[in-house]
Amino acid sequence: MKITLRSLTVFLAVLIFSLSALAQAKNNVIASKDGRMVFAQNPSHTRTPYVDKNAGLTVIYSNLASKHPKGLYFGLEGWTIEGPNGYLGTEEWYAVSFTPTANAKVTKIEVPIGYIISGSSTDVIVSLNADSAGLPGTALQTWVVPINKSITSGSCCAVYTEKGSIPVTAGQQYWVVVSTESDSDMGASWNVNDTDELDQVTNAYYDGTGWYTNPTTNGAAVGVFGH
Repeated sequence: MKITLRSLTVFLAVLIFSLSALAQAKNNVIASKDGRMVFAQNPSHTRTPYVDKNAGLTVIYSNLASKHPKGLYFGLEGWTIEGPNGYLGTEEWYAVSFTPTANAKVTKIEVPIGYIISGSSTDVIVSLNADSAGLPGTALQTWVVPINKSITSGSCCAVYTEKGSIPVTAGQQYWVVVSTESDSDMGASWNVNDTDELDQVTNAYYDGTGWYTNPTTNGAAVGVFGH
């Protein structure tokens, strides 16, 4: 088949239109090739300065840039959080590990989560989990977190705050996990931190079949506070 300049131009125009439509359908968010990360192409107009309400609490673990309330985390990049009926067609969950340096009680967890696409599901699940051979184990406490659809991927700097009273032991590893319900079609992103782009941290991801370690310098942003 002879390819003319005209046919090539038409093909490229159709391709660009299709990609543009796809991007618009996903709130201007594209996924990495493996689907585990999402990137906002256009920053959201939603801007919420961070208000630190953690006075009097011990920082058990945090990579939130709390000293920079106008840039608490990197809003344009996040780890995919998706239910089994989401747009990628597979579950995608994520987890951040931390190890307390002293015995404590976790009373507050803060996580930044951005909405990706429309769907009937309106929440994700945040949990504090014990460790199981270097991966997320039993959930010690679970919260069902309603997602504000106006806080889309690419926005900053709102965080979802969950409260409890969970004892943790010095020197033992724990996990903050963001997952979905079994029938969820939620598509969301857990934003990455912008406090350390040099040191590798141990995160983990779930792909519908099991948990896997994910050493990365782009760790998900989270704050764990308590007494």
